[in-house]
Amino acid sequence: MRPFESLYTYHKKNFWILQVTGWFIFSSYSFLVTTTTVFTRTSGVLPAIGIFIWLATGFLLTLLMRIVYKSEFFRQQILVFRLVIVIFLPITLSLLWILEFNSISPLFVMKSRYSIFDSFKNFILDFVFVHGPFYLWTFFYFGIKSWYSFIDQKITAEKAVSMLNYANLQMLRYQLNPHFLFNSLNSIKALIHENQELAERTVTSLSEFLRATLQYNERLMIQVSEEISIIEKYLSIEKIRYEERLDFSLISDEDVKAVEIPCLITQPLVENSIKHGLYKTPQGIKIIVRFYKKGAKIIVEVSNSGHLEPDWKKGVGLKNLEERLHNCYPGKVSFTIDEKDNTVFARIIIDTEIWRNSQLLL
Repeated sequence: MRPFESLYTYHKKNFWILQVTGWFIFSSYSFLVTTTTVFTRTSGVLPAIGIFIWLATGFLLTLLMRIVYKSEFFRQQILVFRLVIVIFLPITLSLLWILEFNSISPLFVMKSRYSIFDSFKNFILDFVFVHGPFYLWTFFYFGIKSWYSFIDQKITAEKAVSMLNYANLQMLRYQLNPHFLFNSLNSIKALIHENQELAERTVTSLSEFLRATLQYNERLMIQVSEEISIIEKYLSIEKIRYEERLDFSLISDEDVKAVEIPCLITQPLVENSIKHGLYKTPQGIKIIVRFYKKGAKIIVEVSNSGHLEPDWKKGVGLKNLEERLHNCYPGKVSFTIDEKDNTVFARIIIDTEIWRNSQLLL
């Protein structure tokens, strides 16, 4: 949860917390000051009760202002008229507050010094202790309301971006599955006339693979252990076709098996290894899929024996993968393919901290 978002989530409850806290602070100040200033050193229990009733009335009058400011009547008015209401409503209610004080003063043995038409000195006191709180309350009310509105728009925009990214990621995933299915069906078609038993085994393996992918259909992120299980089924299908020409190994450090990564990010890497490694050489190749941690980074690595061609370019599968990665980790993920010691390495490097943050957006 982002900073201050929890406050926004419970803004109705926060109004009452701020309302009670604000009036408690003002009331405490009033009890300390008014007994020596406003009421000319009046003391005793009855004056204290009178002050309490007076402050409680102020509390209720600000709730009345809230009702007006939240009303459909207020919100439907043009800006100029709303400004007129905001200017004159606080002073109208504060004048009623003064009249109430003057009315209850004799009942609680308080020496009233408040008058609507009084000296300049008392006018300043009126503004500080009567008009001021209502205008200050109005200022904070609309200020906090504007802040909530700003946070609301920000959260809505972030949700829209997140939903757009989710839809985009789902679209890219659905492009990957038909692409693999097309290749697999072509392989099965070729095997039907050559080896029917092998073709049947391939169909069975393909159905197991598709069943596994459907289990994670609604999940953008899966654990490394789950990714290994899926990619093992995929390689088993290719192993049936290429037999001894294809060998593979899946390796994962124990401390990364529970880490979540985007679903099926290794499949296009393995497919690329077969396409550019196995197809281009009569000898067999070995594909090694590794998941390991280096410092604060999670590394997904697919390697195969062979060489990169000078005119090598990324195909549809790798372009989709790259776009998925940048959608999940904008500007914070590394995807490289290079050659070293007659071995081609495809690496995806994910920053662990960035991964946690991306989980919040998804």
